[in-house]
Amino acid sequence: MPSNPDIIGATSYSGLTAMQVDNFKDVFEKFLKDIRPARILEIGTSSGGLTMALNDIMMSLEIPYDIRTYDVNDQLWFWRLENDGIDVRIENLFTPDYLNLDPEKIDDIRSFIQGPGTTVVMCDGGSKLNEFRLLSPLIKTGDFIMAHDYALNPQFFEENINGIIWNWLEIHGDQIADVCVDNNLQDYMKDEFQNIVWACKVKR
Repeated sequence: MPSNPDIIGATSYSGLTAMQVDNFKDVFEKFLKDIRPARILEIGTSSGGLTMALNDIMMSLEIPYDIRTYDVNDQLWFWRLENDGIDVRIENLFTPDYLNLDPEKIDDIRSFIQGPGTTVVMCDGGSKLNEFRLLSPLIKTGDFIMAHDYALNPQFFEENINGIIWNWLEIHGDQIADVCVDNNLQDYMKDEFQNIVWACKVKR
């Protein structure tokens, strides 16, 4: 997993840019081995490095699983993901203002999330706060929802993250406090995921 120490976020995996903190794979490997999910839904495929890493971890578990990833932009390297059995979809699940789910896609995405077994929903697209708000009500008890470019609050970001391990803050804990209460979402591996700028919540 080579990276350029001079460029924060330059981590790569299997030749694909991951846009993650360097030790991201170790944290996700522990997480996925602990919860052994039946499926992963990723919003924001981007350069595909994270998607590939997740798929490799899941393959190592030797259990049935599905990975579906969405992006609004097609990329030349997506064929590599598809060749590895990853369901890559070039479409937007949300309305253009990101204030609602696309009415034509709600039933399909709900059906995917609420299938048997544990689902992990990962919000890493162009509007992480809205993605988190709109998808949280769809997960079932025991499922997980996550968001990237995350910090507990802006002060924590400036003191512990910005320019140190990461440069982007697109969602923070104060913004999702009400969503977590409304949907009974609780922290899971809080410190480990904060160290790689992800939020991770489980529905109880």
